[in-house]
Amino acid sequence: MTADSQPPRGRPRSRRDVLRLGAGVLAAALLAACTTSDDEEPEPGETPEPTPSPGPALPLAPLPAIPAVASNGLLRLATVAEPEVPTALVYSTLVTVDPRDARIHSDLADFIEQPDALTVTFTMNSHAVYHPRSGGSGSGPDAIDASEVARDFTIRADAEEFLFSHVADEITAVDSLTLRLGLRAPYALLLDQLGDVATAGIRADAPSTVGIPLGSGPFIPERHEDGSLMLRPHAGYHRLGLPLLRAIQIATADRERTLGAAFAGGALDVLALGSPDSVLRASERSDARVLQRSSRRARGLGLSLVGTKGGREVRFHPAFQDQRVRRAVAISLDRDAIAAYDDAVDAGPIGPAFAADALEPATLGTHELFQHDPREAAQLLQAAGHEELTFTLEAPLTQPLRGLAQLMARQLREAGATAVLDLVDHSRLQTDLAGGDFQAILFELEPVRSPDIGLRLHMSGGLSGVSPWGYSNPVYDGAVRDVLASIDPGARAAGARAAQRLLLDDVPAMIPLPEPIERIAIAEAVGGYAYDAYDFNERGLGSLWHVDTGSAQTPRRPVTTAGAL
Repeated sequence: MTADSQPPRGRPRSRRDVLRLGAGVLAAALLAACTTSDDEEPEPGETPEPTPSPGPALPLAPLPAIPAVASNGLLRLATVAEPEVPTALVYSTLVTVDPRDARIHSDLADFIEQPDALTVTFTMNSHAVYHPRSGGSGSGPDAIDASEVARDFTIRADAEEFLFSHVADEITAVDSLTLRLGLRAPYALLLDQLGDVATAGIRADAPSTVGIPLGSGPFIPERHEDGSLMLRPHAGYHRLGLPLLRAIQIATADRERTLGAAFAGGALDVLALGSPDSVLRASERSDARVLQRSSRRARGLGLSLVGTKGGREVRFHPAFQDQRVRRAVAISLDRDAIAAYDDAVDAGPIGPAFAADALEPATLGTHELFQHDPREAAQLLQAAGHEELTFTLEAPLTQPLRGLAQLMARQLREAGATAVLDLVDHSRLQTDLAGGDFQAILFELEPVRSPDIGLRLHMSGGLSGVSPWGYSNPVYDGAVRDVLASIDPGARAAGARAAQRLLLDDVPAMIPLPEPIERIAIAEAVGGYAYDAYDFNERGLGSLWHVDTGSAQTPRRPVTTAGAL
């Protein structure tokens, strides 16, 4: 698409658009009702408006300083079976967002403005080019300008990809360096999703040697005959002096034990740890350290307040309508014991993976709902007239959640409440959870990929239009709608924390539980690697990874030439 040859991509808008985000059966997005009315729509052939007047600039984090390292080195990774191409290191996006502090980082775009609530403009980096085409070309790599980004985004829109077919209403290259996105409604995850390679990685209209379109990220992938990968630096990368690594090698192995032995012997630099034995073995390597983070698998104890949801009669317990009873259930739980049982970390409504949006650990640790006090719980139940509270707790039939349900039942019994376990298979639990058909339910979600899920789980409409718990707080709902309409991630994060404090003070019907953790082992020689940054570690920081081969205590031996361990 070019600024002078094609009109902007537009679709009719109504005053209220409620849209859903397809990220699994539980994912949906509520977009604020901020669009123009139908009679204000321009005619289809109307000439696009000129470049919008400058508006408030969204703050970008300063470019990180390039560290001085003894050697840029080779980073050695490995997987069981053939590794997938790490597209986060291969493609560029307009911007990225660091979940630890909600700061926006530039990539292909060096400047962002928001002239009005429904318009965002991006000023492009003028030095960005794609990876070289296979076979070489006398003209050099293709440049990436605003029209090239608009071309790729329009392809995504035509393919009905959510961000560009439902959120974006207009995709226009105003000039070679200015891209304008018009929105159907304010959308809080706009910049986060524009920074997600799977959602908005910029792809060339040309294939690479590994079977995917060419990218422009810091590394160029090469596939070896045995299926292993080598990632080499992109010489034309638009950030001067980056990437730091001279290569990333991703070897193959036939089983997990082989990976552990390779790491212990100094042949690998990073290793995912999936069992207690692997953690112990990795800890024995003197020049390595073990890092951990939340797995993002959100867990909760849901309480059903009403007997009709979505027009259907469902199971519930009327006692849970009393805030005192919900508070008693919450403080009956010993969160330290729960965390220790399954190697977990405490979590609020938004999990710790989204540190900027989540409540601070100190806030959670001191909130009265997170204090273990079975005596106070018993007094609350007595005051509410439910001193012999008995209810059915539905839980998964399999471990570890089965054992966790048994532990929680024992803790509730200390406060005088009886939870009768109903252990069911995964399919039954998912059906009952989605329909809100239970008295109480212990559940775990697939890894949560965005902070809004933790907020919307507690809204009157839940994730799919009906709250599984039957909980409703109009003040909280209004606060979350304001959060979901904030395009600036920093403003969204501040609003999200305020909304969660409001929710906890009202005692929600879904009590967040500690989330299981995951670990890696990493050589001390590896620098710039931020495991707790999740996807941003690759997208925003991958070009800054480095290996100081001069500081390693264990002799570094390369993976075999064929790329197999």
